[in-house]
Amino acid sequence: MSLSHLQKQREEQRLQHAIEYVRESTNSIKNLTSSELARLNQILTARTDSTWRNEPVLIKIPTGKSHSLSIVSDPVDSARKIIGLAFEMAHNQSVGEAAVYLYVNLVKDHLFQDANRRTAALAVQWLLGSNEIDFDPNDLLNSPLGDVREEAAAKSVEAEILNLIKDKT
Repeated sequence: MSLSHLQKQREEQRLQHAIEYVRESTNSIKNLTSSELARLNQILTARTDSTWRNEPVLIKIPTGKSHSLSIVSDPVDSARKIIGLAFEMAHNQSVGEAAVYLYVNLVKDHLFQDANRRTAALAVQWLLGSNEIDFDPNDLLNSPLGDVREEAAAKSVEAEILNLIKDKT
């Protein structure tokens, strides 16, 4: 078995563990906070130290494009604001729109050193689960959604998330 195959297996196991953690958490009194978001990222990356991104980074997205992202001055506060607004939207407007907002902004702001897309999908699972909507983040992660910084891709993400939950709301 190759090293990359083993790495992929470990990554998949960590993702499944995180999905179960979110399922259990949404059935308890826990709320999605910036601390819980960091915990999800730590589960995904198998890191025990801080996973927040505090330096500039060059990211390469699956489409092959690269983006240079500047320093995030306070990623914890940014996460807190994104989560807070998403849950407010879910309460006052549309849960689907809130899920789209949460996913797109967490991915676009790239608050963690690694696993931003997976962390965002788990955050969506938490938001939807908190609103009694069963959601498998694998469905979102298996969709080739492109670069959320581009309007067309952001619209594609919106359509995909709304489609994934349309029969569950």
